[in-house]
Amino acid sequence: MGSMVGKRSGQELGQAVARRSGGEGGLQAETGLGAGEPRYTVSELAGLTGVRISSIHHYRRRGLLPPPDATAPHRFVYGASHRDVLLAIRVLRERYRLPLTAIAEILPAVGAAQEPAAQEPAVREPAVVGAGSGALEPTAGALEPGAGAVATVPWDEIVGEYLARGSSAACQEQLLAGARDLFVARGYAGVNIAEICDAAGIAKGSFYKYFGSKDEIYLAAVRSTVDVVEAAFDATEPLEDATRATEELTRVLEPVLPLLLEVVTRSLHGDMLRGVMTDLLAGYTGLVAARLAGKARSPKATARRVADTAVIGLLRRAAGLQMLGR
Repeated sequence: MGSMVGKRSGQELGQAVARRSGGEGGLQAETGLGAGEPRYTVSELAGLTGVRISSIHHYRRRGLLPPPDATAPHRFVYGASHRDVLLAIRVLRERYRLPLTAIAEILPAVGAAQEPAAQEPAVREPAVVGAGSGALEPTAGALEPGAGAVATVPWDEIVGEYLARGSSAACQEQLLAGARDLFVARGYAGVNIAEICDAAGIAKGSFYKYFGSKDEIYLAAVRSTVDVVEAAFDATEPLEDATRATEELTRVLEPVLPLLLEVVTRSLHGDMLRGVMTDLLAGYTGLVAARLAGKARSPKATARRVADTAVIGLLRRAAGLQMLGR
């Protein structure tokens, strides 16, 4: 297949998908379900695609999904277009580690490249969608990412050409995500720049367009845990009280705990990270406070206790100390 991105403008891609879907706006903007299109409840859609219900709502709010069809007050149905967009998002997030801002730009090209599936996947029984640490949580019996109508999409070509166009936000996010995962797994000393670039799928020579050194990307990766928390909060159910907020913050931070532990230990030795943990706690506190506004008598004070409780609880668990922080 020829080049899909770079030879067509974004408007042309949107028009190509509009012709395919019968409306303007590309894969993510199709509205209304066709006469022969399968219909899913949100639970069925979550079970079929492996995307949490809260994430489906989050993608709708971000404009990645069109509105569902209303069948009655507070009752909605989704179609094959919603299913295919969700499967495409899973590919772009899980395989290529792209942020949602980049995914929104790429989806029109995905829609232009896709071919109708030979057979619509059968509707499955609704699956219980877990509350894992990420925005996407595969469920038992879910379709594989890239199944259905997007199975024919030349993913490497589309993503490669998108990155080649020089989307600095996407490249920087990929480098950060790759670095964060590597630093969590191996620590600062066990990672080099070449490995970060390999994990991000970006040429080593491009690294220095975004970061001046390994120290710089390490510090950025540490600070990006605040963005990880924000994205997770946006994709989950509202935080109703301090207990729920503490549970959710603990769940989100647990996968990056080794990185936080390293920040604490290096700070004790007068490293460049001195004071960074305080900044992180302030960032977590601000995110919690914003979501407890109107639900707690003193949102800022409550959020500070939530952040302290979550972080100290994780450190205590990691150290095996039952009395730490009491």
